[in-house]
Amino acid sequence: MTSQAEEPASRSRSRKPDERLLVLVVEDDPGLQRLLHTTLELRGLRVVSVGDGAGALRFVELHDPQLVILDLGLPDFDGIELCRRLRATQRCPIVVVTADGDEGRMVAALDHGADDYVTKPFGIEVLMARVRVALRHAAALAASVEEDRLELGDLVVDVPAHLATADGSPIELSPRQFRLLVALVRNEGRILTHQQLAQVAAGDVELATTDGLRGAMSHLRKRLGTGPRRPRIETEPHVGYRLIAPDE
Repeated sequence: MTSQAEEPASRSRSRKPDERLLVLVVEDDPGLQRLLHTTLELRGLRVVSVGDGAGALRFVELHDPQLVILDLGLPDFDGIELCRRLRATQRCPIVVVTADGDEGRMVAALDHGADDYVTKPFGIEVLMARVRVALRHAAALAASVEEDRLELGDLVVDVPAHLATADGSPIELSPRQFRLLVALVRNEGRILTHQQLAQVAAGDVELATTDGLRGAMSHLRKRLGTGPRRPRIETEPHVGYRLIAPDE
């Protein structure tokens, strides 16, 4: 385990607590681990890096990171299983970084607790954009998990009233479309898999199929419309959907 941010206890006792967000990087490739570590620190984050799953589990036994960046291809752990075990104890965002282009593996990671993913090779700014979205979503969720009034751009969703408006005008939505919209707005910026969205309307047989969900999302897009301040539904092919804020 390496951490350029940690200092000897004898020195740290005379300093104020480090209030920077703590990030755990789980990556076995030394070059990429250094790149991620340095890049995140330059952006004002406190970083601890480990090269295997066992090291990650030891670290979270003693610390509570605010973000985990996880490589699925580790020498000692299947990345999906490690993601599941991390999620069992950690509420922070988990962003998966993987060279595995298998869509089934990516979906499995998301279904077992990952918040987002990027595939290698990737641009560092793409990763940082995913990190910002994941942290923003976590902060919003912590502020109010059951907030009744949701606002995003010119979209306003009144959950108890089952009412949505865009630019002040009501949007006509079916109960199914409304449930999907609430789930997307609550998870703004975060990808929701087909399975996760199907669970939004448990018992809705049509939504349990890929074609049924695709059709429901197509109709919801049409109902939302477009505009400079209108959020948009973005498709992640073979994986799921995410709602993108209008300023991104």
